[in-house]
Amino acid sequence: MDAVLWLARTASQWRDLPPELGNWRTVHCRFRRWTIAGVWKQLFEAMKEQPDFEYVLVDATICKVHADACGAKGGLRLTRSVAPAGA
Repeated sequence: MDAVLWLARTASQWRDLPPELGNWRTVHCRFRRWTIAGVWKQLFEAMKEQPDFEYVLVDATICKVHADACGAKGGLRLTRSVAPAGA
């Protein structure tokens, strides 16, 4: 399940699946078996029963950006971590 959600979130190919989520071939085979068996359809039908997912939605209307991120007065200040060679 985590692998399929990761793929949906990143829009990656099966072969790009991180190793910690399993072998991509194994995950793909299980995904196909579940698709043919109707598991995904049953899952989405069950989720449809409670459509209140507002708590997981994040968009610009509810997400406030910090003033530094939008170029406000002060902005981002970078400091050198190493002195120049001629100094």
